[in-house]
Amino acid sequence: MVPVRDLENFIMSALESRPDGKTKAKIGIKQIFLKTWNKPEYSACQVEMSVDINGAIYIGTGVVKIDRPGQSLLGRNLAQLDPDALDTLRLALKSAYLNALNQKS
Repeated sequence: MVPVRDLENFIMSALESRPDGKTKAKIGIKQIFLKTWNKPEYSACQVEMSVDINGAIYIGTGVVKIDRPGQSLLGRNLAQLDPDALDTLRLALKSAYLNALNQKS
């Protein structure tokens, strides 16, 4: 589960969706995998999505790895996701979208 209240609005924001935009696309998220770890310190995200533009479906994948942990250890068995980890997710969403649009060309 992605720790955001409204995933649809989060995705629209990450993709900089505009209601007045010329291209209308329907986004389908196939998979989101967000990994945060302290040793070695990195966070990573992989997104697989489909983009439907006028009935033509394009598949895109985005993978982003950033050299920072993405989580804080609060105790022996308790971790908290850092807000920066959501930036990793935003980048992976945008990367998958651009990858899908590249299939269109």
